Amino acid sequence: MRAWLVKSPMLSTYEEAKVTIRWLTKYDTKVLLSHIELEWMNQVCRFASATGARVTEILSLTLYKVDTDRAMAWMTNDLAKNGRSIPMRFNNEVLVLLEQRKALKTEWCFTRENGIKVKQVGKRMIGRAVKLAGRKPLKFYDLRHIWANWHVQSWTPLMLLKELGGWEPFRWCKSMAIWMRAI
Repeated sequence: MRAWLVKSPMLSTYEEAKVTIRWLTKYDTKVLLSHIELEWMNQVCRFASATGARVTEILSLTLYKVDTDRAMAWMTNDLAKNGRSIPMRFNNEVLVLLEQRKALKTEWCFTRENGIKVKQVGKRMIGRAVKLAGRKPLKFYDLRHIWANWHVQSWTPLMLLKELGGWEPFRWCKSMAIWMRAI
């Protein structure tokens, strides 16, 4: 004979977090970045806003993974959050930035002035720059969302954006579609 539940078990219900997608215009981003005085930090933020790369992908990028002739780099699967290799495309601004970094002759793309690898971004420095620029609170990770917003507003297909950004669930890219309707 089967044993039936006498009482239903208590199950917790979870609501999806209400996420505020922050974005800046390209001009506002330049103003924000102009308030980051430490050179390596400024370059890391410029790189993030131009490529949409995650902080761990940026800080673990080595110069041998950068192909300036093809204007790209491969973020290998051991460093990518989703466990898959991600191609990173570069614009001219990033190529100039990487040439400056190459001149320092270090293994890592982003190091401190003394050549030591950067392990984390300066959250207080970003917070200070946000205040000086007169913007609403912003985190380093928001630079990735801002990059994605610019792509969506330029009508980059969402499936292509998913691949460029290395997002696994497509639902995040679908949430960006609101910006397509806004323009």
